[in-house]
Amino acid sequence: LLAEAHAAMGELHAREHDWPDSLRAFRRALELNPSITEQHTMFVQSTLIPLGRLDEADQVLARAREVDPLSLNVLRQIAVLRIVQGQYDEAVTLMQQVRATDPDFPFADLMLGRALTFGGRLQEAMPIWEHRMQQASTLGRDQRGTQYWMAAAYVMTGRFAEAVPVLDG
Repeated sequence: LLAEAHAAMGELHAREHDWPDSLRAFRRALELNPSITEQHTMFVQSTLIPLGRLDEADQVLARAREVDPLSLNVLRQIAVLRIVQGQYDEAVTLMQQVRATDPDFPFADLMLGRALTFGGRLQEAMPIWEHRMQQASTLGRDQRGTQYWMAAAYVMTGRFAEAVPVLDG
């Protein structure tokens, strides 16, 4: 009867692409305890976005924001949804709010970089990708995810020759 257990099951079902059980488990979790905003964001990220249920995702995140209007996790997930919906300027605004509150919030720079890249604001996106590449290199982390985004930004700006070494690196 724990909401957290139902949310965990929803996540597991989503990983197995068992969408009916994932939907059922997350809905039960939210019914049992609608005040845990992480359940809302997990539901949207793992199940509703992959299923293309973007209107429902909007509703779930609106309820999460009502529960905790200051949650950076909720704001970040709304920004992710806006990116999927093609509302890049709104996603940028949301991610700038997140970063203004906590510059080191997990994945904030990644989501801001994606929103800027997709929104065609590549002059603003490139410093983010370059910083992530430098940071990953310094820390000895895998750079592949950042490399793909950086290469995409280079291609979008017509800098094809610069995209190849990024992907080869």
